[in-house]
Amino acid sequence: MKYIFVVRHISPGGFEMATLILVKELVARGNEVEVWNLGEQNKTDLECWSSWVNVKKISKIKLLLFKRSVVKGEVMVLVNNAASRYAPVKGVVSIIHGDPLYKFKCNKSLVSKFKELVKVKFSLGRRKVVFISKKLGDEINGFIKYPVKHIPNPFEPAVIQAKANEPLTMSLPENFILHVGRIAPEKRQDLLLKTYIDNKELHHSTDLVFVGAEPKHDGPITRKLHRILDQCDISHRVHFLGELKNPWNIMKKAKCLVLCSEFESMGYVLLEAMALRIPIVATEAVGPLEVLGEDFAGLVKEGEDLGIRIEDALNHPERFIKELPSKYNKDEVVEKFECFIKSL
Repeated sequence: MKYIFVVRHISPGGFEMATLILVKELVARGNEVEVWNLGEQNKTDLECWSSWVNVKKISKIKLLLFKRSVVKGEVMVLVNNAASRYAPVKGVVSIIHGDPLYKFKCNKSLVSKFKELVKVKFSLGRRKVVFISKKLGDEINGFIKYPVKHIPNPFEPAVIQAKANEPLTMSLPENFILHVGRIAPEKRQDLLLKTYIDNKELHHSTDLVFVGAEPKHDGPITRKLHRILDQCDISHRVHFLGELKNPWNIMKKAKCLVLCSEFESMGYVLLEAMALRIPIVATEAVGPLEVLGEDFAGLVKEGEDLGIRIEDALNHPERFIKELPSKYNKDEVVEKFECFIKSL
């Protein structure tokens, strides 16, 4: 079987890592795989992929001009529905990592809701679709032509554990709370920062460390976070480390991982924290709810105090550590994916 994966970029991130694991395993099983990258690619990012697969830099226009007849044994995979407007329709599958109905849900105007629904139907309704989130897949089922297939992201705990044992190249505070993820509005780093500043127990006993960066260097959200920090006298206890090639040897040292996203379709970092047996606190978005389970002690429901829950995790860490579910086993996930492709 030949696979062509179309991705928006190859820089580090949850669904990029999941895609890389899927690609590696498909190659290991004797499949031919190409990755077509629509975004920028630096040498460091390319090194992570090029050992396993040929990565081609392409534009949306080139994808639009790409003419293909459906060939048996060949499939194109749009990762997170990348460039769906430009890609062929036949012989193409979309893997959805986000919530296509997010703007539909947020809009209050009936006209705006209708427009968003039309966009979703055009974007997803013409192809077979895989959702990594069962809940989001179930929500979209009534809106598009083909039944949705649910396949979770693959995960390799042994790789994360090995990276976590690599020596640190920087000094870290002895006790710290950690957030890992790109700096973006939906990630709500501002909520965590304000919670930390307002909670004396937290900022007296622990530091706060952010790993991740905005796509644009020193972007508006980063500047907003620094403005919030400049208004208090504990800036020496908050650390912005930027994007790191290996965040896991830092994660291993953390007293607690906090994921406070307004929206999260999965939260790959939660699997990493489970693999390293780190206490977890997460807001009740779709992803954390599915990954952690509704009865998990670290799940913060709407209206509950994030700071108090972090305090609880620091004082009783054993209650906030979760075993890694077997459903993310890479062999099981890739087997499901191959069976789905063969059934088309």
